[in-house]
Amino acid sequence: MEENQLVSIILPVYNGETYLAQSIKSCLSQTYRNIELIIVNDCSTDNTLAIAKDFAKNDTRVRIVNNSTNKRLPASLNIGHSMAKGDLLTWTSDDNMYLPTAIEIMVNTICNQDADFVYADFIQIDENSNELKTFHLEEPQEVIWRNVIGACFLYKKEVYVKNNGYDEKLFMVEDYDFWLRGFMKHKFFHINKVLYKYRIHKQSLTHEINNVNSEKQLIFENNKYKMYASVFDEYKFPIELQKLIIQFQKTHTIDSHILIKNIEKIKQFYSSVFHLSDYKQHIFCLKDKYIKGVRVTGNTQGIIPFFKLIYFFHSVMTVNDYKTALKIATYKILKK
Repeated sequence: MEENQLVSIILPVYNGETYLAQSIKSCLSQTYRNIELIIVNDCSTDNTLAIAKDFAKNDTRVRIVNNSTNKRLPASLNIGHSMAKGDLLTWTSDDNMYLPTAIEIMVNTICNQDADFVYADFIQIDENSNELKTFHLEEPQEVIWRNVIGACFLYKKEVYVKNNGYDEKLFMVEDYDFWLRGFMKHKFFHINKVLYKYRIHKQSLTHEINNVNSEKQLIFENNKYKMYASVFDEYKFPIELQKLIIQFQKTHTIDSHILIKNIEKIKQFYSSVFHLSDYKQHIFCLKDKYIKGVRVTGNTQGIIPFFKLIYFFHSVMTVNDYKTALKIATYKILKK
């Protein structure tokens, strides 16, 4: 793939007048100039359309599409993608911003790493653009267990095509569903650099999802398990691995006994689905889950889990893992 490919950036927006100009400017001021910006106005009732038109007048790279009815995010994403002319695609939000070299670095990484999908770290900012926290994301293999992709990413058009776009029935998890299904078929690569600013504020979808027992949180939870059920069925995940993933979603840990009891079956699944180069990373991920599962309660620690950790995961253990293994082995002795 050539390094000067057209990049299509889709920007879906509904009543985003507060931060929209900042978001658009961050797209148009990229050091990588060969872009098109497709703004999908989802029936906004504020000044969103006027702001978008002002930018379109001054930059021919900007195109605007107005939805005839409010279609929500996943449908708006598909509408924007259907208009895209680029072989490399991404989308951003009206309240977030790219750093100036973001697109350039992601394009170069796709070319240099022969990747299909890349994603990068980000800085969390507040309503006034004050920097709050830097998020260094985990490696792609973790995406089976939880959404680690974040909000700064770029992918080849074939990823979108083979995924059949974003699932419009999975509002609130349409992104995670897309990442997970894409990961099962394509090469993902994590760029360990901060390339994006992600804003948190009371009007954001993220805020509403995190609002306990809110309508959007309930939609999010319901659709998340629908998503998992569909992916589990399509790729024939072992029942035992399915149970561990769902348990992890609910408790942020797993039952270490169930993992070890079914470890060979799970390893066989990984080796049959993923490239050999990725297999070791998946086992590394399992190792971390096992350690956390063992350590979450004291009565699961001791000599037996110590030997199981060494036996099943020695090929992916680090120096710190061996130190942790010794703590697991001596836990009951030291507690007495």
